[in-house]
Amino acid sequence: MSWGQLNNESRWLAVQPNSSDFVHTLPFPNSVCKYKFGSRETGGLYTLFEAEYLTDGPGRHIHTREDELFHIIDGKVQFFVDGKQFCGSTGDYVFVPRNTPQTIRVHNINKLKRPVRIQILLAPAGLEGFLDEIAPLYFTGQHNITLQDGFAKKIRNHQFGTC
Repeated sequence: MSWGQLNNESRWLAVQPNSSDFVHTLPFPNSVCKYKFGSRETGGLYTLFEAEYLTDGPGRHIHTREDELFHIIDGKVQFFVDGKQFCGSTGDYVFVPRNTPQTIRVHNINKLKRPVRIQILLAPAGLEGFLDEIAPLYFTGQHNITLQDGFAKKIRNHQFGTC
């Protein structure tokens, strides 16, 4: 990523497709997040990342702090939001306000050969801190819901597991 200066009061940022930082996320190893813009770049306004899922996304959870906007870049995804479901495909958008139970099921018709790609915008920023903290657990084999909940409570009250 690189910053450019428009004038003394504004900054702009350009991110090329393959230049983003990435981290394995929940549920490891089935997904990867590529950070595009985070808290540092947006002054805490929002986080934007691209998620690639070979299988289902995070289990049922609630963001108590962030509103979330999904844009399906490639593939088919079934959203379960607040007791309702929506089957989305390439080009669709889904908005989920904070404090709303949600989960994602991936319809991978490519038999795990090509991931489903979703762009996710969260406002305000900060979820990347949670993802950075929890990702190393999946490399050590310590992934369980109790550890996830412990990290979630520590980092901005994100709740994972059954709601």
